[in-house]
Amino acid sequence: MSKRLPILAAVFVTIGLLLLSVFVLKPAKPIIDIKGEKLVTIADLGNDAISISITNTLFTAWVAIALLLAFCFFATRKKEMIPSGIYNFFEAILEGILSLVVNIAGEKNSRRFFPVIATFFLYITFANWLSLTPLFNTIGMFEPIGGEKAEFHTKALIMSDSGIVMPGTKVVDIDDTKCVDIKVEHEATECREAAIEAATDGKVKDNQKVGTIAPFLRGINTDLMTPLSFALVSAFFVEWWGISTLGFGTYMSKFFNFKGPIDFFVGILEGIAEIARLISFSFRLFGNMMAGEILLLVMTFLVGVTAPILIIFYGLEMFVGAIQAFVFGTLTLVFAVLAVSHHGPEQSMREGVEPHDHH
Repeated sequence: MSKRLPILAAVFVTIGLLLLSVFVLKPAKPIIDIKGEKLVTIADLGNDAISISITNTLFTAWVAIALLLAFCFFATRKKEMIPSGIYNFFEAILEGILSLVVNIAGEKNSRRFFPVIATFFLYITFANWLSLTPLFNTIGMFEPIGGEKAEFHTKALIMSDSGIVMPGTKVVDIDDTKCVDIKVEHEATECREAAIEAATDGKVKDNQKVGTIAPFLRGINTDLMTPLSFALVSAFFVEWWGISTLGFGTYMSKFFNFKGPIDFFVGILEGIAEIARLISFSFRLFGNMMAGEILLLVMTFLVGVTAPILIIFYGLEMFVGAIQAFVFGTLTLVFAVLAVSHHGPEQSMREGVEPHDHH
């Protein structure tokens, strides 16, 4: 009985906190937006689609870079022959990444690949873990919703314009299906205004407004543009390493091979694979991190921040964030090794070089 008592107590406490979260604190129902929200518009060219703006994911990327550089500075400012403390921890991380690069790429190319691969490992992992902190997706700029908005939101928050999503914040669904087919702009605006008024009638108090929140901080990899930029950087370095190692003509013969119809067809497939790699790199990282953020938002809404069960999901997301960085960096490394390797064993033997060193 003595062993069961702590377990039963933990179960009852969890259930009690769950009920407290759902029925008393009433966390705000999450509004999920795939695109990064605009914080500041630098240049408005008269069209929202081509305006130059700073989004919350871009701002978060700058914050992550600044924090990571600060960590590197403080970790390495006192170098010692016998490392200890945070310097020892940082050196162990770098040695682990270097060991992986050497084992896959060999000594010859590991020094070339290491800076890029280590940057992917460290930056993506740190940015993913940083997005799990409580400041993300909770504090931001309040944006009143209106019918004239180019990006009309069908979900809106009823809250004060403080820019902080508090427990009890209500979400309203705005039905604008009747406005979709209206071609005249001012008539469409009037229709959306009527839809907003119908959805919020009797729900808005004197000190409240209807709008959305553009969070100051949002996970960088939940915006498809960030994983795509990582994929482009990865592709650039892979192609550069291949061209600088084999020469432009030799490397491009992998894609443009006219020795026969089969070789020509294989070259086309190689080109398609290069483009498909960008898509797979981008959507793999974006999909996993976006799904993780949605999971945390939904679970926070369901059980509230007071329920201990959220620790399990946060631990899971920390694991997924690190694994995604590992997968991205390792795949970049593997493609780099393939890029600097010669196209066939006969060519390698003629030139007297090995495709790559294995250890």
